[in-house]
Amino acid sequence: MRVLTSISLLAGTLLVASACAPAGPFQGISAVKVRHITESGLKDKVFKEAEQQNLIGCLYQSTEVPEEQTLRELLQTTYLIEVSDAVGDRSFELYTTQNLKGNKGKYYVNTCIHDIIRSAK
Repeated sequence: MRVLTSISLLAGTLLVASACAPAGPFQGISAVKVRHITESGLKDKVFKEAEQQNLIGCLYQSTEVPEEQTLRELLQTTYLIEVSDAVGDRSFELYTTQNLKGNKGKYYVNTCIHDIIRSAK
């Protein structure tokens, strides 16, 4: 009986801890569109199915950071990343090799997104 009580308490503690853990900026991504911002307008980047899945998996690795912790060296080209997920339809600007800026003034670090976007045709 004592073992069962200990297990129940441990399970309850883990459940509460996981419910209080901060979620990442993306939840249940259903679609992603990447657009290259050029002088002549927006140009869609095309991803094969495997690349699209890598892109989505990579976005889940994003974490919010204060603006002071973002890189200062800007990209020569900028990308608009449109994400549809459980939170809604949102847009993010990839403006350094590792930083995204959301449309609500939040900043994110992501170390894989730039390489995936650059490798796509």
